[in-house]
Amino acid sequence: IGTPRIGLCRGILTYFALGRTLREVHLAGCEQVQDWEVDALAVTCAQTLTCFQMRASRIGNTALDALATHCKVLAEVDVSACFRVDDRGSLALC
Repeated sequence: IGTPRIGLCRGILTYFALGRTLREVHLAGCEQVQDWEVDALAVTCAQTLTCFQMRASRIGNTALDALATHCKVLAEVDVSACFRVDDRGSLALC
């Protein structure tokens, strides 16, 4: 659902908000995805998202806060090589 140079494709969050159920997100290497996009994804797919993988991107603690707040069934998260994520973001998921 994402590309390395653009981020999330336009309209993709609207698509999922129309009753689609998203369980896994794999966005490794999509450097242009921003915190607000992950926040919107977390709100949209809060009841179904179980896996979020986003290695080597620009997201930070704000994105992880959103996942922790909204995604109560989230069981797997991989944000390795996301250098804007620190201990605070990791603790939010705990």
